[in-house]
Amino acid sequence: MAESSDSAARRLHVLAWSLVAVAGGWYCYTYFWLALHVHLRYPYELEWMESQRVVTVQRLLQGQPLYVAPSVDYVPSIYAPLYYYVGVVAVRLGGLGYGPLRMVSVLSTLGGATLAVWLAGSRAPRSLPRGLVAAIFLYATYGVVSGFPDAARVDALAVFLLLSTVAAFRAEAAWAHSGLAPLLMVLTVMAKQNTVLVAAALAAWCLVFRRGLARWVFPVSVPAAIVAITLWMNHCTDGWFGYYLWHLPRMHPLIDTQITTFWVTDLCGHAGVACAFAMYWLLAGDHRDRGEAWLDRLLAAAAVAASWAARSKLGGAPNTVMLAYGVIAVYFAAGVGLAIRRAGRNEAIGTAVAVAVLIQLGALYYNPRTFRPSHEARWQGERFVRLLAATPGDVFVPSHSWYAAMAGKPTCANATAMDDVLNARGEDAVIGMLRGSVLGALRAHRFGAVVLDEPDQFPGGSPELHDNYVLVDGNLTTEAFTPVMGNYVHPRFLYMPRAPAPQAGGLPSSGSGMPKTSRLRRR
Repeated sequence: MAESSDSAARRLHVLAWSLVAVAGGWYCYTYFWLALHVHLRYPYELEWMESQRVVTVQRLLQGQPLYVAPSVDYVPSIYAPLYYYVGVVAVRLGGLGYGPLRMVSVLSTLGGATLAVWLAGSRAPRSLPRGLVAAIFLYATYGVVSGFPDAARVDALAVFLLLSTVAAFRAEAAWAHSGLAPLLMVLTVMAKQNTVLVAAALAAWCLVFRRGLARWVFPVSVPAAIVAITLWMNHCTDGWFGYYLWHLPRMHPLIDTQITTFWVTDLCGHAGVACAFAMYWLLAGDHRDRGEAWLDRLLAAAAVAASWAARSKLGGAPNTVMLAYGVIAVYFAAGVGLAIRRAGRNEAIGTAVAVAVLIQLGALYYNPRTFRPSHEARWQGERFVRLLAATPGDVFVPSHSWYAAMAGKPTCANATAMDDVLNARGEDAVIGMLRGSVLGALRAHRFGAVVLDEPDQFPGGSPELHDNYVLVDGNLTTEAFTPVMGNYVHPRFLYMPRAPAPQAGGLPSSGSGMPKTSRLRRR
C-alpha cells in the first residue's frame, strides 16, 4: 500500500514538473515566433514610440546632435543615449528601419534570460529547474509588459546590461568586480538613467563589505564617470543633455493611481508567486555570509525602487517594470531551487513548488494573437505611406514621424517627446520655445498636411491649426492600423492648408482613396 502511495506521489511530481516544462516551452516558443517570424518582418510601428527611436538613430547617422533645443523639427526624448549608439551599429548591418532596432531588443532579451539562468545558480550548486524558471519567467512576462521585450525600445537592453553588471560585480576576480562591473554599471545608467539607484546600492554595499582598494573603486569610479559624461555632453550640447536626462524627468508629476498600481498589479497581481519565492530566498537563502545576503537584498530593493520611480510618473507604462522583473526572475528561480533542495526526497513539497510555479505562469498568460498585426494593418500602412508621399510639401505626423521618412519626407518632432516638455512643471521658457516653433510653422503653412491621432492632441485645438488648416478627413485609418503594443492610437485626422493652399495632387481622402473599412474592436 505504501509503495502504491509513493508511486502515485512520484507520478504526480513528474506530471507537475512536466507541465511546468510544457508551459515554459510554450512561452519561449511564442516569444521567438512573435519576435522573429512576425515582428521583424512587419514594416510599421508595433509601438507608437518606435518611430522616435528610428528618427533619433537617423540623426546620429547624419551627424546631427541628439540633445538640442526643442522645435517643430525635433524634440529629444528623455532617455539616455546608449541605445541609439547601439542602434547605429544595428542599422549599419540591417538597414535603417524598425527591424534592426527590434533585433537589438531580441538579442538583449536572449542575453538577459541566459544571465538570469546563470545568476540563479551562482550562489549554490547548480539546479536545472531553478535556472530554467528564471528564463521562463522573463519570457512569460512578455504580455504584462506590453510586448516591449522585442520592440524598438531600450528596456530589454537595460535589463541585459543590469544583469551583466550584477554577474561581474559578484565575480571573485578583481578585474571583474573592480574593473568590468563599474564599466558595465556606467553603460547601464547610460542606457536607462533610473538604474542610478542600483549603482547607489552597489556602491553602498562596497563601502560596508569590501576591504582595501576594492572598497573604493566602484563607489568612486561609477559616480565620477557619470558626472564626467554629463559635464562633457552638457558642454557639447549647451546643457541640453543634462536637461533632458536629469532635469526634465523630475519635473513630471506623480500619478497617484500608478503609485499603487505598481505594488498591487505589477508585483502582487502579475508576479505574486515569483515575489514570494524571491522573498524566501532573500530572507532565508543559503548565503555564504552576511555580505552576500545583503548584496542580494540591496540589489532587489534598488531594482524594484528604480521601476517604481519610473512607473509612478506621468507616462510610466508597464515596460518600466521590466528592470524589477529581471531581478525578481533571478531570485524567484533561486527561491524555487532552495525549496526543492530543502525538500530533499519529500516529493509532496516538490510537487507543491511545481504547482506554485504553474500558478505563476498561468497568471502571466497572454493571447499571442493580440500581438500579431493583421494583414489589413499592413495594407493600411502601405496606403497611408502612399498618401503622405502624394502630399505636396512636408507633412507633420507627430505620433508616427518615421512614416514621413518612409514617404520620402523630412521627419518632425515626436508627440511623446513634445508632451514630455509641455507637461513639465515650471518650464515655461522651454515650453514657450516649443509652442512657438510648432505654431509658427502652422501659421506659415509650412506643411502640406497635418495628421493627428486625436483632435485634442497638440497642436490640435489651437487657433493656429484651425485658422490655417481645415479638417478634410476624420477617419484616415481604422483601428486595424493601431500598434499592437503600448498606447492604442493610429493616424485619423487629416488637416490640409487653407488658402493659399497647395493643390492636393490627387491626394486620397476617406471618400476616394483610403478604403472604407469597418471599425475594428481595439485589441
